[in-house]
Amino acid sequence: MIKTNFFSDWKIILYGTGTIITALIMSQIGPAESLDAKFYYGFKEASDFMDSLSPKDIEEYLLNEFIDLGLIFFYSSFLYVAFSRLYHSAFIGIKYLALLPAIFDFIETKSIILILNQNIDPAVLNWLGFVTAAKWIFGAACFVFFILGLLIRLKFFDFTKSS
Repeated sequence: MIKTNFFSDWKIILYGTGTIITALIMSQIGPAESLDAKFYYGFKEASDFMDSLSPKDIEEYLLNEFIDLGLIFFYSSFLYVAFSRLYHSAFIGIKYLALLPAIFDFIETKSIILILNQNIDPAVLNWLGFVTAAKWIFGAACFVFFILGLLIRLKFFDFTKSS
C-alpha cells in the first residue's frame, strides 16, 4: 500500500537530510573552485586548473571529493526512492533515471581523485568535461521530473479527467 504523505517516508527524510547536510559541508570546506562545479570544461582548461593547484589546494580538493562520494550516495538514493514513490505505477522505469547523474558524477569524482593522487594519466581530462556535462544534464532532467512528480502528486495536474 502506498502512503498518502510523500514526506512521511523515513527514507525520503534520511536521504534528503543527508543530501542537504553533505552539500552544506562541501560548501564550507571545499575549494573555492573545482571542476565538479563547472558545466563543461575542455582539456586545456582542466589541465591548467590542475597544474595551478598548490599542495594545500590538492589536499582540500581531495577531501572535498571524498565527501562528494557521500553526496552522490545520498542524492541518488533520495531521487531513486522519490521517483519510486512519485511515479509508482505510471512510469515504473523512471526511477532508474535517478541513477544516471550519480553514475556520471561517480566517474567524474573517482577520476579527479585518481588524477589528484597522480595514479592515472591526466590525459583522462580529454573526456572528463563530457562526463561532467552529462552529470549536469541528467541532474537537470531529474530535477524537472522530481518537480513534475510532486506537482502531479499534489494534484496540480489531473490526467484522469476527460475533456
